[in-house]
Amino acid sequence: MTFPHSTRRARRSLSASASRGCTGRGCGQSLHDGFADSLSRTYIDLNRCGTPLAEIVSEPDLSTPDEAFEYLTRLKEILLYCGVSDCNMEEGSLRCDANVSVMLKGAAKFGTKAEVKNVNSFRFIRAALEYEIERQIEVLEGGGRVVQESRLWNSAEGRTYSMRSKEQAHDYRYFPEPDLPPLVVGEAWQREILKALPELPEARRARMIAEYDITQQDAMTLTATRAFADRFEEAAKKAKSPKRVVSLITSELTGRLKAAALELEQSPVTLKGIVQAADLAESGELSSKMLKQLLDSCFAENKDFAEVYERDKPRQITDAGAIEGDDRRGDRGEPEAGRAVPRRQEDGGGVLRRQRDAAVEGTGESRAAERTGDAQTGQPGSTS
Repeated sequence: MTFPHSTRRARRSLSASASRGCTGRGCGQSLHDGFADSLSRTYIDLNRCGTPLAEIVSEPDLSTPDEAFEYLTRLKEILLYCGVSDCNMEEGSLRCDANVSVMLKGAAKFGTKAEVKNVNSFRFIRAALEYEIERQIEVLEGGGRVVQESRLWNSAEGRTYSMRSKEQAHDYRYFPEPDLPPLVVGEAWQREILKALPELPEARRARMIAEYDITQQDAMTLTATRAFADRFEEAAKKAKSPKRVVSLITSELTGRLKAAALELEQSPVTLKGIVQAADLAESGELSSKMLKQLLDSCFAENKDFAEVYERDKPRQITDAGAIEGDDRRGDRGEPEAGRAVPRRQEDGGGVLRRQRDAAVEGTGESRAAERTGDAQTGQPGSTS
């Protein structure tokens, strides 16, 4: 990835193009971090030898570290959606080399570039670029000259340092491989490949926004991974209201997952459970409050929605006559209309029965007081 930067350039919309791709095989991995003596030693892992590699080279279209971060994030999404790689950066499945060059205001072209090599985290890439840009600006504004070289990022110190001088293309001794004939990918083959590709993240988000009438942020959440997006769409087709399913995922599920430090795939409530909850809410059988209480129980007990719902079976009373009857019974300690009444409380004489017993005992004491008042004063008893 080539990464130009101007010291006075404003941020613009993201636009990056890949100029070419290179293929090869892995020859091992240098490990610069993670060991007690990493400051003075580099370890070599040869377990990756022979692993197929693909290098994507982009044009110098990016102007800020944030743009580089976004570009890499989108590229990783595409690679994951297409099944090219698991993109596990800690295991070396995805790395980034960033070429950085800057120019003073008013200059006609960018200056000498330096390469930040083998960064294994998008967060580190952004930090490394921020540092390297400022380093080069300080060199130029101090009257110095930027040297073409490869540099490594030291995350502990928050700085880059020189690894080796950067060779020119002829120094790599490139020459055609005589045993490898040219591979021509014709238009017919290209069409076949395009047909075999899955729907890519950006196109899928655009379609889902139009199809389900959802926001861009909701679409981003639902398409975070291809597997989850596939499961969501399969579930949404079975729901009474796909939009309500989206609302439950984005407003109720994601908040609880974040609080529990879980990913979408780790949720105790499956998408099937979310569809069931959405259908019950859509039909009016569950109020918003009931739904929240049931989902809280699901996460607290690590159980799916169906299991908790069948056990608790809350009911929302919507019949006017029943509500009026509940209002008249309210002074006897019985549950109010519209309140969720779990089956387990009704069965076995739990909390509600204790409330009724207390109400009956209180009534008995009051009547006893009245009789005492009659006997002593001839007037009904009273309290002050």
